[in-house]
Parts: sequence; structure tokens; C-alpha cells
Amino acid sequence: MYHPPLSASHVVELRLLASALAYLGVYQDVEFIHKLLAIVATNGHQYYGEPIAAEDGDLRQHETFQSSEAPKTALFLFGSKIAHSCQPNLSYTSKTPDGVLEYKVIRPIAMGDLACISYIEDLFETPTHKRREILSLTKSFLCECPRCTGPDFCRFIRCTDCNVKIVPCHYDCQGNASWTCPDCGVQDGMERKEQGFVHRLEHLKPRRAEEPFRPLQDLVKDATAQLSPSHHVTIQALDMFARLSASKANDSWPGWMDLE
Repeated sequence: MYHPPLSASHVVELRLLASALAYLGVYQDVEFIHKLLAIVATNGHQYYGEPIAAEDGDLRQHETFQSSEAPKTALFLFGSKIAHSCQPNLSYTSKTPDGVLEYKVIRPIAMGDLACISYIEDLFETPTHKRREILSLTKSFLCECPRCTGPDFCRFIRCTDCNVKIVPCHYDCQGNASWTCPDCGVQDGMERKEQGFVHRLEHLKPRRAEEPFRPLQDLVKDATAQLSPSHHVTIQALDMFARLSASKANDSWPGWMDLE
């Protein structure tokens, strides 16, 4: 199976683990262990294992999978060949009655289309440059999927001048982001406005324990109106808001659910 060069930054770190395993007598060839760890890191799937039958003979996944919170990693001969896309047409799970890997079609696949899964999580709240950075660091490739080479809807921003048109974000060949309003032609101020909202979100994240409900509620409203409903700040803030709201569902806090 394929593995990135052993000199790749995220693979070099595995050298220490390989040396430790060799020292413990797992296998004497450090180079071989290093390559194997690199293969697993690149091609491994989350694996929950074969479920254990319940006493009544039923297979209840939420009861019978012993390590649902901490899945193992497994290598699959054919599964490791499936390509990545940030706009996947397949999802997969090993939470199946017989413990085998199961793929499900989540978008129409035409004849000749490449079957793809996503190698990363949080696709809809991660902008293109971040997804590419993650894949470059963990898988050693630059993603060229249709979503990464097209407009980045995670960074669509309402025009700072006309305040009407939602402007798509595009990247040049160096990865620099730019916005140009198709109506008024304004290009400036978009990234500055975005950074302001990013700072607001980052300021609230460490305060989760302090229940910053009202500032978070305001951020969701403002980001939806001034950035866009699909912007990654809006999605992340809405996710935080939903989680906090769920935690307050049984409280007697008046007005905790007055988001319009």
C-alpha cells in the first residue's frame, strides 16, 4: 500500500514510535515498522469491530459495540484504494452486524464517476485552505477535488459596500483568497470583516464553561446577516449555540430559546 515519504513531517514523528516498538521486541526492523505505521496513518479506516450478540439474540449496535467511543484502525485491501473528495459521494461505517466495512451512497453516482469518501471530518464548517492544510499535513497531497478548485462557500461574504450581494470566495494559484462583488465590483474589506467575526468566535470558544449564551446568540445572528448562512463562522457558532441550547433544555432559564 502507498505511504508518504518517510521524511514527511507527520510521518517523521512515527519514527520514535517505530523505534520504541523495535526496542520492546515487537519487530526488530525499525525501517519496516516505520513504513507500516506510515501505511496505517495514510490508509487506515476507523474500525469498531464485530459486534457481540446481546443476551436476547439481537444485535443492538449501541449496546454491543464495546469501543464505540474509541474505534480501532484497520487496513482494508480495497477500502484503502478509495479516493478522497471534499464533496464525497460515499460514506462508510464498520458498525454493521458482521463487522465488515460498509459503504453507502450519499449522492448520485453516474457511470464513470470516481467513488470517493472524505478523509477528514467537519467538511461543512472547514474552509478550503484549512481542508487542504489538513490533508497536506496528514496525507501528503494537495486536494484538487471540484470543491477545492471551485468557489469556497464556507467563506461567502455579504458585500461590504452594497450589503446586498453575497460574494463568493476564490483562490489564486498561490492559495490567496479574494472576493469581488459581481454587482458593484468592490473587492476590499471582505477579509477584514471575516477576520473580525473569526476573532469573536475564537473569543467565545474558551468561555464555553461560562455559558456565553447571549454573545453566542448575537454572533449567530450577525454572522448570518453580515457574512452568509454557509460561512464557516456561522456554522461553527450555530453548532455551539445548538449544543448550549440542548444543555439548557431542562433549565428554567427564561428566554433561552428566543433566537429568531
